[in-house]
Amino acid sequence: MNPTQQPEDELQRQADGLLSALDRLPATSAASKLLDTLSSTQLALAEAYERLAFAHEQSALVDLRAELTDTGIPDNPAWLAADVALRTAGRLARLAAQQLQEALRDNEVAVWFDDLEGDA
Repeated sequence: MNPTQQPEDELQRQADGLLSALDRLPATSAASKLLDTLSSTQLALAEAYERLAFAHEQSALVDLRAELTDTGIPDNPAWLAADVALRTAGRLARLAAQQLQEALRDNEVAVWFDDLEGDA
């Protein structure tokens, strides 16, 4: 990432590159590396979502304590819904990673059968 580039720009660039790679996928056997990369990426995303949820929660708790001190009643408890949504995103990303690993295993079986047919 260059110094003038924002983190979200880098994420978008990487997502665009992934979509481009999918458009050029030549064969079932070539999918293995991509499936493995997608799985590890999903795990990294799950970690990012979970860290973001924790940081968001800590920040929101500070804000909530300040509101309670000032007025006694919080004006906007929507941070809790955001926290739940971020934690849900983390769990779903982990589930997606598991499903991608299953796809990788099944793809390996498909490649093995393709190799057998090619030898016949």
